[in-house]
Amino acid sequence: MGVLELFNLNGEKALVTGAASGLGRAMAIALAEAGADVAVADMNMDGAEKVVEEIHTRGRDSFAIKVNVAQSSQVDEMVKKTVDKFGKLDIAINNAGIAAGAPAEEMSDELWRKIIDVDLTGVFFCARAEAQEMIKKKNGSIINIASLTGSVINGGVIGLSAYASAKAGVKMLTKALATDWAKYNIRVNSISPGVMNTAINAEVLTDKELYDKVRNYTPLRRMGEPHELGGMAVFLASSASSFITGADLFVDGGVSIW
Repeated sequence: MGVLELFNLNGEKALVTGAASGLGRAMAIALAEAGADVAVADMNMDGAEKVVEEIHTRGRDSFAIKVNVAQSSQVDEMVKKTVDKFGKLDIAINNAGIAAGAPAEEMSDELWRKIIDVDLTGVFFCARAEAQEMIKKKNGSIINIASLTGSVINGGVIGLSAYASAKAGVKMLTKALATDWAKYNIRVNSISPGVMNTAINAEVLTDKELYDKVRNYTPLRRMGEPHELGGMAVFLASSASSFITGADLFVDGGVSIW
């Protein structure tokens, strides 16, 4: 098999959460361009349906699912619908999350729980349901989206106590799940993006002082583009990474080397 064939996802069936926009959309489309059929899951159904249309134009099958990943019953139903539609589940990217926050001394119980419930517990609910299907065929790749903020507090930004805790948790959850499911040939890895050019970072794009700060602490001197996460997603989903599990891979322009 040639090296480029290792990245081929023809015949693979994938599920991506938080796929209606931003990084989730970019990764869902990348999987489709590599040959996979993709279920697009999100709370935003209008956005999800647009991504489904984009995937169809690439000649792959796709459909939209509405899901709140903090609700385990909805997650279980999401996975069931995916398997009912596609017949199996080979690849899952657990990307859904929120980037809320507040200074720690002002953090309410409700906001803390909401962030942890979506950004950490939601990843566990998704991975658990996905693995239950993958265990049946003793094969699969689960990719959890963590964050650079799970390792460092970007440029001393305040208000990230819950978000950083959740994303650091995703990294260790990934390692634990990789350990649990290696015997079923299920690989579990995480990706830690840096500051990316998405709507969630609109403030960085419109505030010159903040943008310059981000650029100056990033060795590559720019924000990342969503499509730059797509290649990593295809790599971890494909046979090209067949001996990688339990890893957290940075896509951050080099910030993590400082």
